[in-house]
Amino acid sequence: MTDPVQPQSEPADFNRAKSAIAMNRPSHARHPGSLLTGLFVILFTATVDSQLLIPLLPRLSLDLTTRVSTLGLLFSVYALAATASNLLLGPLSDHRGRIGFLRVGILLLAATSIAAQLCQSFWQLLLVRAAAGVAGGLLSVCTASLVGDWFSYKTRGRAVGILLSAHFTALVLGIPLSVQIAEHFHWRSGFLGVSLLAGVSLLLSYFVFPSRGSDSLLPRAQPGESAVHSYRVFWGDMEMRGALIVSFLTSGATLAFLAYISGLGLSPGQITWLFMITGVASIFGAPAAGWLSDRLSKRLVFLIGNTLLVVPLIFLTSAVWGGRLFWLFFSLMLLAAARQTALQAVQTELAGAARRGAFLGLRNGFAQLGISCCVAASAYLFEVRGFPGVVAFTIGLTLAATLVFFLFVPEPGSA
Repeated sequence: MTDPVQPQSEPADFNRAKSAIAMNRPSHARHPGSLLTGLFVILFTATVDSQLLIPLLPRLSLDLTTRVSTLGLLFSVYALAATASNLLLGPLSDHRGRIGFLRVGILLLAATSIAAQLCQSFWQLLLVRAAAGVAGGLLSVCTASLVGDWFSYKTRGRAVGILLSAHFTALVLGIPLSVQIAEHFHWRSGFLGVSLLAGVSLLLSYFVFPSRGSDSLLPRAQPGESAVHSYRVFWGDMEMRGALIVSFLTSGATLAFLAYISGLGLSPGQITWLFMITGVASIFGAPAAGWLSDRLSKRLVFLIGNTLLVVPLIFLTSAVWGGRLFWLFFSLMLLAAARQTALQAVQTELAGAARRGAFLGLRNGFAQLGISCCVAASAYLFEVRGFPGVVAFTIGLTLAATLVFFLFVPEPGSA
């Protein structure tokens, strides 16, 4: 028999811990906006770091005399390191407190950004990006867990929506600005901005976050409980197993068609414009979906948003460059941001505070696995069926996610 998980018992403990934390942090940090600002800047910085090299690959290829196809390993090693970081360090944050781990992640990110400016070979950069992946994974799981620790489930949709908008803001503002710096100076200079942002993030963590000691006021996992044991508990629980599978399907579905969007016959410049539209839609969509989730229900917003995604996908294969394609992409990303906000709000509650870091780390691992598997399957479909085959596959994954969520993932605390 698996170890039972009872997230329903958390609210009383959470409220007591929340009050105690409020007494131990500086007075100007008691407002939820201060906490969200700090987490927003941290996630913004981590996103800029993870995506910065994508538009710089041609310059990187010339400078390091390395083929672009080989440079793709930089992203693979980052993803693998981030996954390992999530799986190994997520459970540790449950035992030893998240704020300390968060600051370690920020310091490591700053160190890798400085080191990237000194790299003279591909292999040096590969090692640096592996270390950056560890930092990125740690920051990802800690920021998501802290939202669950600091905000009650009743208002968590709005908090998650604002936090997720940091990712899209980085794509729209942070990446272009960093690329401009790199274009005017050198590709290494782009990481200078990341190191400066990491310094700001570290300062914010001291001025607006609770003290590290207040972490002990929250429920913690049992001493000696291993990560493997926690993961067995999660997989043995029907609701959490369903949520993990949904992360696999939704993350895989998103990247499955985005990776082969060139199948519409678009130029790199046109694809860049589409991604700008994607970012703008998501910046507005995530907070709006969070507000709606708190007013209605997180579960309902996910089911509606995820299912409606099928509609613009159906029309995508016949679209050509122009206003119709813009609106289809805008609708797609608006709905994708809505489903992701509602889904993450639900997932932060399922395991309770004591195992939140471990569960979200495993969730991130399933998302990365979904991306790897589904993008590989899309590569085959793209070869034999073209872009319509990829879109049909994406529709199937999306509908499967709706079905699994509907059958196995209830609204937390509704029982």
